[in-house]
Amino acid sequence: GEVRASWYVLHKTLKTVLKLLAPIMPFVTDYIWRMLYDPKGVHVQLITDDEFRYVSRYTDLIPKFMRVNSLIWKYKKENNIKFSQNLNAVIYVTEDLEPIAKEVRDLHRVSEVTSKPPELGAIHVGDNIYIMFKHT
Repeated sequence: GEVRASWYVLHKTLKTVLKLLAPIMPFVTDYIWRMLYDPKGVHVQLITDDEFRYVSRYTDLIPKFMRVNSLIWKYKKENNIKFSQNLNAVIYVTEDLEPIAKEVRDLHRVSEVTSKPPELGAIHVGDNIYIMFKHT
């Protein structure tokens, strides 16, 4: 699944780049296009609006992801915690943010991000987002 998706994105990107560079580098782009995609060449291809539209099942999560980041950064700033500091903590997010939990975890360097209900004593940072520090 992931490998296939990666190949798709790679080729979609390459096709778009070749189309855009064709007027500037006509021979190189045409050669690559003919070898990989179509013997008719790159210069007969159309550039469509769809090639510049990014749509994903996660697109609607981007503003929410940015809001979560903002809330966590605000909490860190108010508590004199370096943004780059690893935290032995759990961040509790709403269920709709579960698909991006790994990204939140990696970005904020916390032990865990979960959509489970927050533990008693978890700190509310806003918008139903909580942080709970683990004691070692």
